[in-house]
Amino acid sequence: MENVYEQQAQKIKVPVVAWIIFIISFLGIVGLLSFLAVILGYLSVDDPHMKEYYASLGVIDHLKVIINPILAFVASFMLIRKKLIAVKLFWAYAFFI
Repeated sequence: MENVYEQQAQKIKVPVVAWIIFIISFLGIVGLLSFLAVILGYLSVDDPHMKEYYASLGVIDHLKVIINPILAFVASFMLIRKKLIAVKLFWAYAFFI
């Protein structure tokens, strides 16, 4: 009976690949924040081609740029926590790309 309690007390280690996915998705959140800073005017863009690009983005483009990094970050966080919903969230992320 003690063996069962000892096994539960041991921490289950998260694979390195899950941490790498989490870090990459966190970088996506940083990219999202920089995109929002440009769109909201907190960062200025001097290149005329980039100004034209940001002006040409539509509503669907904005939604995809906002939803995808958040979805990837939440999915990778659930992957680290070893929750089954992570698989469904990654499928949703793949669908929205």
